[in-house]
Amino acid sequence: MKDQIKKGSFLIEKQKHLQEFNSPKLRYYKTTMFAGQAGRMLGKLRSHEVITNIDKILQFGADLGIYDDNILFDIFLPELEKSGSIDIYKDSSGNITKIEENISSENDILKIVSEIYERRNPTFEEEASLEILDYCAKLPRVRPELEGHITSEGFEKVFEISLELAKNFQIIKEYENVPGISDNVYHTPLYSRENVISISNILKKLPEEEKNNIETLLSTTKSTEANPLSKINIEQNRLNCYNKVGLIDITNVKTISGRSESYLFTPAIWGPLGSSLTKDEQDHVRALLSCVRFGQMCPTEVNNVKYHIRSPELYISALIRKGRVGPSTPIGSDYIILEREGIVEIEKSHFKSNQFNMRLIKEDVAERARRIISRGRDISIDSDEEEIRPLAQVGTFRNPAQNRIRDLPKLKKTGSRSDVLEREMMRLFRREKD
Repeated sequence: MKDQIKKGSFLIEKQKHLQEFNSPKLRYYKTTMFAGQAGRMLGKLRSHEVITNIDKILQFGADLGIYDDNILFDIFLPELEKSGSIDIYKDSSGNITKIEENISSENDILKIVSEIYERRNPTFEEEASLEILDYCAKLPRVRPELEGHITSEGFEKVFEISLELAKNFQIIKEYENVPGISDNVYHTPLYSRENVISISNILKKLPEEEKNNIETLLSTTKSTEANPLSKINIEQNRLNCYNKVGLIDITNVKTISGRSESYLFTPAIWGPLGSSLTKDEQDHVRALLSCVRFGQMCPTEVNNVKYHIRSPELYISALIRKGRVGPSTPIGSDYIILEREGIVEIEKSHFKSNQFNMRLIKEDVAERARRIISRGRDISIDSDEEEIRPLAQVGTFRNPAQNRIRDLPKLKKTGSRSDVLEREMMRLFRREKD
């Protein structure tokens, strides 16, 4: 794959998918995992400029599956520094005191990811697997067609094992006995959102009643976006299917106390031509919209009172204009997903006890979210696109890779939720004293 930006995007999405598995066969993807983790770390660091809270770096690493401090500090971060994306500063004892990021854009991240991947000498199996993913992301392929392409790229000797690995980790789906086709058909669920043809073919085969169900779900979600799952009467299996084929995206919001809600989006929020954003950046926009929606509908109670966000558009506009919002108590508990993705920083108020301020880190993410609320889609104000109904005027305003494969077998166990551990993590993030 010669396109560095596309390769970087594929590596990040592939790592997010593989992180949900626990298998010794992951050793075949060690370079893919490292490069994908590097991209996601850079995505978290982008726009922070300087980070002096090393506990935050440790938590960023843990979110990506890097749990060993020595690996993080002695191998992973120096590799990022070698790429020129960060500068590491240490004291006289060799301990890291701060990290400065030099990341100008998401496209720069994708190029860096590709460079790291190539510099660390990926195996032939990894390279072939990436080609298989790329080829099957464009259209479903029959086996002779797929094998011929991979052979032409110079990976004939590792085709079988690379295909089996891709199937084993459900990067590629194999379909047998497809009517009218004698060979098995292969396609990837990772990039189905870019495959309008296959989605259309699937819809053509559905019974009329099922088409009506989909149309109702999509029209409802499209008119509001961030549509709360708890308000939708739909079977989980159906929802999983719609998510896998790319008809919807799902983002989950969870508070420190363990309350959660899932929110549905349609690809329509990016406009008719789709989005040039990386998938991580799209996830960040949906996360911000979901958290604001959560704050509007069901914020954490304070002394038996819920302080709702009255206008999501004004809330995000204030966040952009002033660079921060607050103080309030729910900010300290309801926005951990934004904090852990590096979109905002949560700071304890110096003036009001048990209240917090939210400081914006990624202004471009907030600006896209504001456009979606005010104009219905992520389109610029001078767009020639036909007028659409802003979400702010339709009454109340309503990590997809993990959601997509959550119900699949062989997923690693994440452990039960713990109030103590959640609060300790937030304490370290916010540098709160014992």
